[in-house]
Amino acid sequence: MAADLPTPDVHSPGQTDGRWSGRWVLLAIFLVGLLLAGGNVWFQRQQTRRAARFWGPEAARTIAQSGDITLYLLGAPQPEGISSQEIRSAQWLEAGGKRYPILATRDVSRLGGITHLRRALVLDHFYASTAPQPYRGPWRFALLFRRQGQEALVLCDDTLQHVGRRDGMSLKVLLVEGRRSLLAAVLAELLRRDAALREKWQQVKKGDFHPLPTPAPGKGDSGSASGPAELPKNESPPDRK
Repeated sequence: MAADLPTPDVHSPGQTDGRWSGRWVLLAIFLVGLLLAGGNVWFQRQQTRRAARFWGPEAARTIAQSGDITLYLLGAPQPEGISSQEIRSAQWLEAGGKRYPILATRDVSRLGGITHLRRALVLDHFYASTAPQPYRGPWRFALLFRRQGQEALVLCDDTLQHVGRRDGMSLKVLLVEGRRSLLAAVLAELLRRDAALREKWQQVKKGDFHPLPTPAPGKGDSGSASGPAELPKNESPPDRK
């Protein structure tokens, strides 16, 4: 009768090497995942580095993560010497040393495309250039972003090709296929759906919209109001070279 074969030792060197090989594979997979995650974080920071510097770190987070967004349609900046009666009758926004009457407000938190827009505003590739430039023309729209007690204001011009801060510094928006920007597409959708806002916008473009009411005859400039209602002011971050 043939002798029985010996039972293999469960702790033989061959099986021990196999267990260590499996551990090395798992460790390698973990390290690759860690490197990919780190690379993704680095890539995202590089994508937002210059835009976030322009808006400021806190304002950039507020813009990108806000769920409470209000749009303001602005009139032509008003000259010096407006009577106090007229000032008390309107809301104002001050930017770049100019005072703009607020003609209309809209909650655009759920507007189609607004999520893509708020995220794009803090990405470098949303802009044709990330070198801030002073903007001399009038602002026409303002977007106020709110999040956890923080606020950030983004100003937009007539052409919807420039966005800026209160201090008058701006960035030029990149046009898609040389035609229009995501900003223009989102606002065009709002104007398409909101007939009243569209009518005011068209009047503003023609220059025949007069937001300030004429004081009632026989009434002076005295009154109980203490001053104009204005949007909250945010400090603009210093530009870094």
